[in-house]
Amino acid sequence: MTEIPTPQIKGPTLSDALIPLLLLIAMLAMSVFLFGSDSSFFPRGWNTAVLDVQRGILQDLGVSEEHAGAILGGNLRRLMTG
Repeated sequence: MTEIPTPQIKGPTLSDALIPLLLLIAMLAMSVFLFGSDSSFFPRGWNTAVLDVQRGILQDLGVSEEHAGAILGGNLRRLMTG
């Protein structure tokens, strides 16, 4: 009996996930972006490693330090204080 080869299915990559983010960055002002802290890693909640990855992604995308600061906390602070 001939063995049927199993197809190799490739899942999405980090690069694939960044395409929508790149489009949003090109289309919208940085003042509308907020860092998402709903970590799904254990322990749930704040996770420094997730923040470090997000900072690295913003840096790799060429987001300025000023805009990264807004995304990672400044925009939320502005919304909360009016």
